[in-house]
Amino acid sequence: MAVHIIKNRIARRLVLSVLLASFAITLATTALQLRNDYITSVKQIEDNFHFIGSDALGSLVESVWVMNRKQIQLQLEGLVNLPDIEHLVILVDGQAAWQAGQQTSAEVLTASFPLLHRYRDQHMPLGELKVTAGLDKLYARLWERRKDPAGQCLRDFPCGRPGAVSISFPGQPAFGAN
Repeated sequence: MAVHIIKNRIARRLVLSVLLASFAITLATTALQLRNDYITSVKQIEDNFHFIGSDALGSLVESVWVMNRKQIQLQLEGLVNLPDIEHLVILVDGQAAWQAGQQTSAEVLTASFPLLHRYRDQHMPLGELKVTAGLDKLYARLWERRKDPAGQCLRDFPCGRPGAVSISFPGQPAFGAN
């Protein structure tokens, strides 16, 4: 009889150890996945900043140089549609001259680009473009992608599914039974 009790304790510890290990692995992989998703999303925002600063800035500078207000506004409205970009503003002499979008996020990343027009071998300062990217939507996307580690652990472990193998101990209800 004493040997039977020891085997039950060993079996219980083994089952508990497997469950805890499964939960820990699921929790760790979920944390790593969320971290990777965050890094990827921030890199996309940085890539958008780079695109604005390298590809879009030249035509924006030319539009500001010739004071084509309609073209400037169209360009800003096109850029504000990039993922996570919330607000763009062109400052001339420290004052907002043109803008598109609205900052709605509490946490943001920003980038500033000087608007310099080359004229007769000189760089003429026209103003500054400030770009704001919001992180609130990024956080919301990460929140939606997260997995419930405890629930995932029970779904991954066979006894957590209906109709799967049940484990029972004498005098105890079956683990995994409905």
